[in-house]
Amino acid sequence: MPCNPLTDSQGCLDEGAGGLTHALGTGVSSVASSAWESVGRSFAEAAVSLLTEFAEAFVAFPQIDPRDAGIRSVYGISLGIAAVAGRWEAHAGDDGPWPRAAGLVTGETSGAARPEAVFLYYNPKDTGAFECAAMFDDGAHGDGAADDGVFGAEIPPQPAGTRVRYYVEARASAQAGTTTFHPARAEFECLSYRVRARPRAGFPVRINETAAEAARGDDKAHRGWIELVNTSEAAVDLGGMYLSDDLENPRKWRFPAGAAVAPRGFLLIEAGEDAPAGTGLRADFKISTRGEALVLTDRDDCGNDELDRVVWGAISNGASWGRLPDGEGVFRPLVPTPGAENAAARAQ
Repeated sequence: MPCNPLTDSQGCLDEGAGGLTHALGTGVSSVASSAWESVGRSFAEAAVSLLTEFAEAFVAFPQIDPRDAGIRSVYGISLGIAAVAGRWEAHAGDDGPWPRAAGLVTGETSGAARPEAVFLYYNPKDTGAFECAAMFDDGAHGDGAADDGVFGAEIPPQPAGTRVRYYVEARASAQAGTTTFHPARAEFECLSYRVRARPRAGFPVRINETAAEAARGDDKAHRGWIELVNTSEAAVDLGGMYLSDDLENPRKWRFPAGAAVAPRGFLLIEAGEDAPAGTGLRADFKISTRGEALVLTDRDDCGNDELDRVVWGAISNGASWGRLPDGEGVFRPLVPTPGAENAAARAQ
């Protein structure tokens, strides 16, 4: 009677190995006179050895009950991340931290198993590898009380306008081999926040007037421009500061070293990617006739504070928007006066 591998695995091992040896040995003997005799014997011996090792390994497994419908469980493990939250010091209404503030991320774990390790992954760039930081549940990392299932870690301060993507991983013990992510499809779907510049009042240089690119009668392009005014009695160095037409990206264009505004003076900046070289300061963005925003932002090493911001509506051909009086009034339609005072008489 043939052996049953489910009930007598050791017997099948002995019978199978012996039968294979006999069969292969007989086949090799029948060609003993040929030039392949030695090759056949070597093959037979190797095959028997391999099958013997496989059978021994199979026998080492627990006996399988053929009446069992299947494997009921591997590990009784339950691990999850109930919630992830970001907390930071921010200006009212902002959804991200200031440039000088770290982003505190907390993750609350759930399930019967306590995680062996929890990690925070973050990336302040749109591409590239994520940085990894261990999260702690010790009451000393913004995580609340120790051993409460809430883990905390910080993302280092980033420059204004930076979009930071992040996610959390919780790992069970090595024996359980279970890990979970929040969000579940990280790194393809991540949580994120944008670093917001903090407004700072009192800076003497103000955005004073601007005009969009327009067409002259001779069909030559009249490029857009931005005018700054210094309301103080001392020169102001702007080198390393930023000017942008995108409130989400306030570090769009950087003032070169040596850029300055004279006392009570004006500074004119051409706006447009295609402005010719050698014509003075030139920002690499255009002013739209449909309405825009401009923001002046401090240097990186000074915390990227927002020094001035203006928003305006559509600009008609040949007109400008500016402050009246200079450096103090609200933005309103004006007759263009680049590099000169915005006089009330010219606003009609």
